[in-house]
Amino acid sequence: MGKTKQQKVKDFLINNGVIIVMFILVIYTGLTSNNFFTGNNLMNILMNMSSRLVIALGIAGCVITAGCDLSAGRMIGFGACISGMLLQRLDYSGKFFPDMKPLNVVLVAIIAMLICAAFGTVTGIFIAYLNVPPFIATLAMMEIVYGIGLIVTNATPLGGYVEAYTNVANKKFLGINYLIWIAIIVAAITWFIFNMTRHGKYMYAIGGNPQAAEVAGVPVKKTLILIYMKAAAMYGLAGFMLGAKAGGASVQTGYGYEMEAIAACTIGGVSVTGGRGKVSSAIIGVAVFELLKVALQYLGMNANAQYIAIGVVIFVAVFLHNGLGYLLGYGAGRLTGMNTAKKRTISIEVGMQNAGLATNLATTTAQFAVAPESAIICAVSCTWHSISGTLLAGLFAAYDKRKAGKPANKKQAAENVA
Repeated sequence: MGKTKQQKVKDFLINNGVIIVMFILVIYTGLTSNNFFTGNNLMNILMNMSSRLVIALGIAGCVITAGCDLSAGRMIGFGACISGMLLQRLDYSGKFFPDMKPLNVVLVAIIAMLICAAFGTVTGIFIAYLNVPPFIATLAMMEIVYGIGLIVTNATPLGGYVEAYTNVANKKFLGINYLIWIAIIVAAITWFIFNMTRHGKYMYAIGGNPQAAEVAGVPVKKTLILIYMKAAAMYGLAGFMLGAKAGGASVQTGYGYEMEAIAACTIGGVSVTGGRGKVSSAIIGVAVFELLKVALQYLGMNANAQYIAIGVVIFVAVFLHNGLGYLLGYGAGRLTGMNTAKKRTISIEVGMQNAGLATNLATTTAQFAVAPESAIICAVSCTWHSISGTLLAGLFAAYDKRKAGKPANKKQAAENVA
């Protein structure tokens, strides 16, 4: 039995609630601001999205396998520093390698990707062969990469780049900035890997059930290593892009970007429990966050207050995701002809299926002295799942008692006796 038109509309609103609200905000901002709907502003938004999309696409693969990558931000900074050190002008007084000529720009981008990919490979080995949780393994790699970056650069900001490097952010091809082209190419390659290769099928299988995937012959360990290696290479490329756009870099470049990327993937529809997510999910999530920030700037909101708005978006996404789980669980039971008790059980089970993972991640938040916001999505999700599940069960119980003609609580019973 197919869904009714009303059910389809309801599912659409729940699945795309955040995007609809964002669309309304963008329309309102455009109508109240003179320069919002302009070609230059659109190009600036796409340029800001480009590096963040590359980061989100890398993290998406990790999240699809029910993992995460907290080292992304530090690898971005390290990739930016590597690129900067190899592309400084000969006449620059603070040149890192005084006697070395600047290398080819494309070659430097590849070098940055390969170096970061090496770190990602080590992370993948720890996760795959030593069964270290991704949360812990990437946390350790985050500190290692940051420390190496400080030693290599002596904690000194880099600048004085050759024109060929800064042109990556300034020049255009067919009217589109090079940075945007890079993001488009990376998105296309990632889509092909996710949807048209065995590696992509293995990735989704591992995210769905790693034990079953291994029994089915999926090379789980090899696939996990490749996922984290590929993600780290993307971070290196993102660092290269950010360095070109900023005209300088330091080990702090990209700090905190991993949190935004994880949040963007979650907002876009990549499941933190694994097995679900698309390239379009990352694109939508990154677009939502970037449009939100730009719209709030045009509306005159304080820059610091924008983080509150982003936090609200995360809350709304968690609530909608949780509510959709309850509805889908109940609807599945109804379609299969189950009795009321079973429909309610499935509803709560589906709606709260992320709570276990969220609890595990949220309880380790204390380890994040430098970035406590990293587990905010899981912590919020866990808390709300616990509250909403209890409330829903209570509503079911109260409804049954009232339907049977019994008082819903002791106070009502005392009033009836009186």
